[in-house]
Amino acid sequence: GKYKVGYKFAFARPRRSIAAKYFAVETADENENQGLPYGELEPDEGTATIKVKFDSRPFAGFEEVDFKDNAELKCYVSELLTGEEIFATPIKINVRSVFSKYRVLPQRGINFGALTYDTSKTRTFD
Repeated sequence: GKYKVGYKFAFARPRRSIAAKYFAVETADENENQGLPYGELEPDEGTATIKVKFDSRPFAGFEEVDFKDNAELKCYVSELLTGEEIFATPIKINVRSVFSKYRVLPQRGINFGALTYDTSKTRTFD
């Protein structure tokens, strides 16, 4: 376009969002907004590179997560001079994070059963 515009990536209602805690959004372009979820586009620029990072490890038990067509992440484009929002478009997110389950089977005498990753179970034996 002819004018400079601003953009921002944010989750709609972040405090109530189910997905927001798992994601970090940041600009990847090397400029003053690098690492932030917002920036500006010059009239002749046209594109910006954005990184969306998913991580479920900081949560208890390394949560297994499954999102299908989640549209809570939105891209907001605004007029910089007036601050008026031009439009907001949802970005659909699909994520399936699975942690393997395994069994430890001693030769004989003790049966712990199946255990979920990073859990423990105690049994006593003679």
